[in-house]
Amino acid sequence: MSNFINMDTAEIFISANCNLNCKYCYISKNESIPELDNKVISALEDGTYLQALKKSFPDPGKLKKLELWGGEPLLGMKVITKHIKEYFDCFPNLKSIYLSTNFAYHVEDLLLFLQKLSELDREIAIEIQISLDGPAPVTMLSRGAKVNELIEANLEMCAQALSEINLRKVKVNFKFKSTLSLDNIDYLSERENVIAYFSYFAKIAERFNQNCINKNISFRSGSMPNFVVPGQYTTEDGRRFFELIRTLEDTHEYCKSQGLLQNYSTFNFLNNNVKKAITIYNKGFKNMPLGFCGGLKSKAAVLYDGNMMVCHRAFFDYHQEYRDRVKENNDLLERKVMYNPNSLVEHAARYSMLNPSDEHDFAKISRRMEFIYKYQKLQISAIMANICELAYCGQVDSIYLQDEELLAKSALVVKLYPNCLYDNILTTGSFYLRDFSLVRLFCNGALEYLFSKINSSVCQSKQNPTQTAIPGAWSDRE
Repeated sequence: MSNFINMDTAEIFISANCNLNCKYCYISKNESIPELDNKVISALEDGTYLQALKKSFPDPGKLKKLELWGGEPLLGMKVITKHIKEYFDCFPNLKSIYLSTNFAYHVEDLLLFLQKLSELDREIAIEIQISLDGPAPVTMLSRGAKVNELIEANLEMCAQALSEINLRKVKVNFKFKSTLSLDNIDYLSERENVIAYFSYFAKIAERFNQNCINKNISFRSGSMPNFVVPGQYTTEDGRRFFELIRTLEDTHEYCKSQGLLQNYSTFNFLNNNVKKAITIYNKGFKNMPLGFCGGLKSKAAVLYDGNMMVCHRAFFDYHQEYRDRVKENNDLLERKVMYNPNSLVEHAARYSMLNPSDEHDFAKISRRMEFIYKYQKLQISAIMANICELAYCGQVDSIYLQDEELLAKSALVVKLYPNCLYDNILTTGSFYLRDFSLVRLFCNGALEYLFSKINSSVCQSKQNPTQTAIPGAWSDRE
């Protein structure tokens, strides 16, 4: 592989079905899903999937991590449990497994999977991400009624069952992944609800850790929510988002003063990216992180037919029958998951595919990874241009036309915020460009407020701030 492709992680599908129908899900639950699920299960059962993985990783020592995806992966857990030993036998350096689940049903199958892994007598780290959007008033709007009750009951059962299993060399870490959308942010407009929201996750994790006495098991608390992307966010949505960010910040200051929820260093999920943006700006835009998950660079989705895709999110779009149903139903457009599935979904499926046996495909993808790495400053300039265009149109705050430092730092945040290459293709047709919608969401008060707040505290201790070159005049920075 080239210097820009060094994969050690494979994402595989163990189910195409899902037992929930979350409002913001990027997967259309259309009539093609059962047949896709049959193909996945058959490939797992007859060994076709394992052969595809061996084709994608001809050097078996390269594969170190396996991610299990769906649909809902617990629906395919029985099948992968029967064959998981074969995967570890084929890949001697495989030592990590990750899966993301709604944890609502079939948790007993997960326990059997963990038991099977313990019998391999190998050091294996398991990370289990549980998708839960918050207390019932939040989750019911996106995932349906009683989902909270199911997850909480399953966690209670799981804590007790795992206390009695000898996992030997297997270590398991649970964590939450919560997603906020425009449908449920109104709940967080009040301080008491923000406190209840973060307390809810902390209490569940604390109770699990108390009830599970197995030292090989831990539940990490303090995780931050994500906001639904991509979307079709408007200027007004951006103003509502600003109010959310301000409420989160104010509530965290209150909690610090009261000694509440001290395991949370912040409630604001943009904070880390804002701080990174300031650091990168102050260093003259040098050593910028790529800002994406590593799709087609350090990992890829491996399909049962041996082809590879940039990301597990591309699995369904790869199939013509699924794309045809998306076009007919147009349901993803109604959910604001993509801008225009009728045109971009076909392009995205082709653009992000890699045949591991085709050296020309590898050269093509390697070139794209190289461009992402080498031309990040151009990407920042493009985002800055987008922000200015929207400011001229009155769709984001006009301050971006006067304050170049704010403009550059905000562009960095837009670049760094969960930057899925596949989402970029779906919304812009390119790996390299972020969609305008994210700019509208972030640049109508939220980022202006956060940078102003940080600068007001930092500038008090600085007598002589230094001038930093801003992307645009390239010769000034090199």
